[in-house]
Amino acid sequence: MSTEKIKMISISQLWILAKQGYASNFRPLLGLALIPYALVLLTVLVMFIQNVGLGILDEGLVRTLYQVISSLLIAATYVVLFVFSNLSALAMMIMIKESTVTMTMRQALTKAGPFLWRYIWVDILVTLLLFLWGLLFIIPAIIMAVNYSMAIWILLEGQYSGYGTIKQSKILVRGYWWAIFGRQLILIILAIIIFAILAGISWSIFGPASVRGNEQGSGNEIFSALINIVTALIMPFYMIYLYNIYKNLVAIKNQALASPVSH
Repeated sequence: MSTEKIKMISISQLWILAKQGYASNFRPLLGLALIPYALVLLTVLVMFIQNVGLGILDEGLVRTLYQVISSLLIAATYVVLFVFSNLSALAMMIMIKESTVTMTMRQALTKAGPFLWRYIWVDILVTLLLFLWGLLFIIPAIIMAVNYSMAIWILLEGQYSGYGTIKQSKILVRGYWWAIFGRQLILIILAIIIFAILAGISWSIFGPASVRGNEQGSGNEIFSALINIVTALIMPFYMIYLYNIYKNLVAIKNQALASPVSH
């Protein structure tokens, strides 16, 4: 049997599975999604404290030392933000993958630890490759983005790492590119609609300045906060949706391998 004859799971089924998966682990998944935003607040707080101190202290050695130490603290918070943003995303994926096992945020983060640097490396490779494809044209970059979209889920299986996950992702996607693209595009369109509605509400209340990222005040901070909250709420649903696409692809390819090839 050829893989093309086996249909992928429908969008409605993916939606139902994503809702069920999100509802069963809502609090820990949302908690993991909020970790990066909490760390951003920590960075902003350290920067605020630095500015307050610099405004109070007079020129001299004490002020210079304070500026150096506070700048090092700010740099450290950026490092922590980078590490834990990746760790929380990875922990969320592990919690989704092992949804049949009751797991706390701490347990998910602990399980994510051994995969962290391999995850970051795969992410860097994918980003670099998509950048290079993007230099040719946007269409090749979109094609390869879909081809590479299963790489992290393959990494979590433990059999491949680095570029091997990317090659296996391309193999897994083969024959189903359009089906996967259509299922991912639906979520992207829905996200755009949601953010457009938020922008419209902010525009109507605070004016056009509120949706311009390079302007302060005029409701811009409120709009940014709303975007961050909605993104955190959507992200677990999006990842569960993608994982079910991955699971379905694996099942289809295994079924095809187990069946006799038709002529």
